[in-house]
Amino acid sequence: MLYVLFTIGQDWCAAPAADVVQIVPNVTGVPLLGCPGLISGMMRYRGEAIPLIDLRSYFTGQPCATAATTRILIVKQTSGKQRWSFIGLRAERVTSTIRLASGTFESTELSTQPFLQGIAVANDGNMVRRFDLSGFLAHVASHIDAKDEVA
Repeated sequence: MLYVLFTIGQDWCAAPAADVVQIVPNVTGVPLLGCPGLISGMMRYRGEAIPLIDLRSYFTGQPCATAATTRILIVKQTSGKQRWSFIGLRAERVTSTIRLASGTFESTELSTQPFLQGIAVANDGNMVRRFDLSGFLAHVASHIDAKDEVA
């Protein structure tokens, strides 16, 4: 299976390439007042305003660095109320893909995040976490939907 590699802080992650619609250059995005904290702003994609989530900020509290290798993974939203067709995920060091068998990832059962599904050793010896984009988007949708119910 083909995976897109990126980092969150110092940790390498691999997301199934089939779940990524497109990889686009980094944009700042437009911050919105009253927007849930996990959404760093909105951006335009194919004529539509879509939410932008900074993965490093979500996990570490520090935003992604402004670098040539910081890019946005465009993914199709398949969870929650589906307000948007797509969501942008900003990630660092998005420069390559890797081919790994699904069984390569060993369960660690140490993560409190269900969308981080095991660890594999890449060809260069680095440890890589499997990042389940569908699971992450379901998690994001549940937070946004819960905020709507409170409002």
